[in-house]
Amino acid sequence: KKRDVTGAITSISSEAIEQKMATNVFEALQGTTAGVQVVSGSGQPGESSSIKIRGTSTFSAEGVTPLYIVDGVPLESIDGINTNDITSMEILKDAASAAIYGSRSANGVIIITTKSGQEGKARIDIKYNHSWGTLSHKVPQANRKERLLYDQYRKEYFETYGGGNPDESSDILNDPLNSFFNVDNDYLDMITSTAQKDQVDISVGGGTKKLKYFINTGYYNEKGIISNTGFQRLNTRINSDYSPTDWMNMGSRISLTYSKKKGLNEGTLLSAVLTRRPYFNTYYPDGSLVGVFNGQKNPIAQVNYTTDFTDSYKANFFQFFEIKFNKYLKFRANINANFYLDKRKKLEPSLITDEWQKQNKGYSYNYLNWNWMNEDILTYARKIKDHNFTAMVGVSAQQWRYENETFVGINSSTDFIYTMNAFAANLDLSSTGSTLSNHSMASVFARVTYDYKGRYLLNAIMRRDGSSRFAKENKWGNFPSVSVGWRFSDEKFMKFSKKFLEDGKIRASFGITGNEAIGNYDYIYSYSPNSIYDGVGGVIPTRIGKDNLKWEETKQFNLGLDLNFWNSRLTITADYYD
Repeated sequence: KKRDVTGAITSISSEAIEQKMATNVFEALQGTTAGVQVVSGSGQPGESSSIKIRGTSTFSAEGVTPLYIVDGVPLESIDGINTNDITSMEILKDAASAAIYGSRSANGVIIITTKSGQEGKARIDIKYNHSWGTLSHKVPQANRKERLLYDQYRKEYFETYGGGNPDESSDILNDPLNSFFNVDNDYLDMITSTAQKDQVDISVGGGTKKLKYFINTGYYNEKGIISNTGFQRLNTRINSDYSPTDWMNMGSRISLTYSKKKGLNEGTLLSAVLTRRPYFNTYYPDGSLVGVFNGQKNPIAQVNYTTDFTDSYKANFFQFFEIKFNKYLKFRANINANFYLDKRKKLEPSLITDEWQKQNKGYSYNYLNWNWMNEDILTYARKIKDHNFTAMVGVSAQQWRYENETFVGINSSTDFIYTMNAFAANLDLSSTGSTLSNHSMASVFARVTYDYKGRYLLNAIMRRDGSSRFAKENKWGNFPSVSVGWRFSDEKFMKFSKKFLEDGKIRASFGITGNEAIGNYDYIYSYSPNSIYDGVGGVIPTRIGKDNLKWEETKQFNLGLDLNFWNSRLTITADYYD
């Protein structure tokens, strides 16, 4: 209960998400919570965003993201989650709140709870949303007249003072009526249009006292502001809960997602937009498209001829079993498996490779990532008069497996076949190859909570994590936390405030969380094949092992104040943290 929380936690309801008309989880989070920064990777359709909770706490680029928990399942990514499936989101900011989730929680935790069926007749919901998007800000560009004036001034300057090439633009200046130079292009206008977004969701939910279910299927289609870019997503979620007896409960969470992202290199494209001279025509007099002229790429050719798309397949499976031994003691087992497969195809056509259109280049990437986790938790809860006590102990094991395949080819006979069979005769062997890596963790954890009349609150956590990323003597780390709270609004001397102050609480916490954001094998000496010399092959060392690598520790102190006035019409939450 929010009333009994002693850590820094913020909750976002499904109603708040619906009011924002968010099409993804990042839009739903943006601007809703103090101390949470959401930054878009780019404006491309389907592009992911980065989330930072209370700033950066590590030097590792991979270790700054929060831990994502969806229905009890830790996920690598939340890109494919449909916002219409969400019941609530909780952001755990301080170490005391996040510590129970272990080493991957050093940068905070985002907990997402999806919808479940309610007892009663089946309910069918259909939602449709259409939206438009336009370029919000145009970068100022010189027009044809301004650029010609600049060329003239530059020519005169170089002729007077030296230091440059005064004849660089003489062909254009001496032949202003040439049809190839007699245009005035605004490249941003030429490559952008009004974006379109369509989202439709169909859900069915209902159930009986023993069996409840919720099924939602959603389709999302976005056409980007830049022509020839887009994103499509089809996802299905099935949530079910079954209670065959009073002492047993079980549930399943299944999520399947397919998406297709069609994009391009926005850095290369915008560089061409901002540097290509506005009076350079985009077509030759014979009607053929200009690729590269005077060392500058034609943005229209980049947009129309670049092939770069990614097919993504995601499957998440979660099953839990809960057994109640008596009204105080219960046992719960969680089992989950996650599967991710990204298949990316990319082709850089010869038309925009260089001025002489000598060669094209093709790429094929396959990224496979799957992982599993098992958690077993025993919980004891007891209330004796005004004393509430809860104790929990658990163990968990996790394993990840990553497989990557990369193929790069050059000099295909055509720009229109992007599969690698077109490049089979000219593979770039220095860039073609595959990798395989594994990573595992084991953990034990315990938590004790106590409160007296809901007025004095205590929460203590101890977690011990072991990671395969560290050498034997440094494999394990211990991460404790403690938090306390005082509900001063329930004290006798605060009776005068009952008319306007519904709830007032001071809380303090201190915790240590671990971070294992290093490479899977950084502590091991590594070697590479050596070239054959005199018919004998061998290996050469490529990295020195670092046996003394240890867990990174993040220590955080938090002091908070929660005030609730006039039946929640005004709420104030203030936190100081270090």
